[in-house]
Amino acid sequence: MDTNKIGVAGVLVNENKILMVEDSRPEVRGFWGPPHGVIFLDKETEEEGLKRKMLQEIGVGIIPLKKLYVDKADTKTKDISFWLIKLKENKPLRMEKRGNLAFNWFSLDEAINLKLFSATKKFLKLVKNESIEIDLA
Repeated sequence: MDTNKIGVAGVLVNENKILMVEDSRPEVRGFWGPPHGVIFLDKETEEEGLKRKMLQEIGVGIIPLKKLYVDKADTKTKDISFWLIKLKENKPLRMEKRGNLAFNWFSLDEAINLKLFSATKKFLKLVKNESIEIDLA
């Protein structure tokens, strides 16, 4: 597996809810996770790749705040990094249609009960158990 290829996920929080997208790719159709994508570290930094992927995925520029968690990825890459992000400006989100069926805001408890990628489930459980701190307000 290409070690320069990693997954990145943007954790966007608004009014105690986390943005989640439903995957439409045939092999993982119906699985939910934060907006995410694949980047190549030999072409860009993780932060640059995260900004590019989030602009593609949600249609709005973001600011990476903090890398929260790294785990084995479920598809396409060896690892995935979960980043806390915020929007650069207050604009409506525009979901990328090619890879996603839907998007919605969920409370932490609602999100944990979705059909999730295993790394996302682990990440959300760590947030719930306060092993990873994010401000859900």
